[in-house]
Amino acid sequence: MQAVRPQKRGHMRKLDRFYPPGYEWREELYSVGILWMLAFFLSWTYLFRLYRVTGRLYYYQGGQRFLYPDAVAEPFAKVVSMSWTGFTAPLLFLVLMAVWHYFSYWRGTKSIYVMRRLPRRGVVFASCVKGPALCAVAVVLAAVVLYLFYLGVYWLAVPKECMPRLI
Repeated sequence: MQAVRPQKRGHMRKLDRFYPPGYEWREELYSVGILWMLAFFLSWTYLFRLYRVTGRLYYYQGGQRFLYPDAVAEPFAKVVSMSWTGFTAPLLFLVLMAVWHYFSYWRGTKSIYVMRRLPRRGVVFASCVKGPALCAVAVVLAAVVLYLFYLGVYWLAVPKECMPRLI
């Protein structure tokens, strides 16, 4: 007796067109999601660096907190710089998955020969790259939103008189 696979939901079935025919893409999306969450949590090191940077702007006297005269905070770009290294993992994984999709045509039934005879050129390349490219765009957009959030936190945490000059 053969096991019956559950039917995919409507919106999930639409993702099939971004991957090679018959490719099980759910595990790939779960892996990218896990790598993205890891990168997200690693980016929180920014908050610890920001806490340390803002702490250097103040001194305590008699239980009160005062700003150092002429104190200037480190520029935002320097504080946030190392927070993005974790996002290279999901992007590198997606590049490797695009290569893996191409090699999936060579395994098993060797469907690469059938795909190459299709009248439209580029079908193989598009099926190998569309899914990972879509995921990469989602990862980059999420990183941009996180970057803007961190910029807002920087503006709120650093006093106006301690903001570094741009010029």
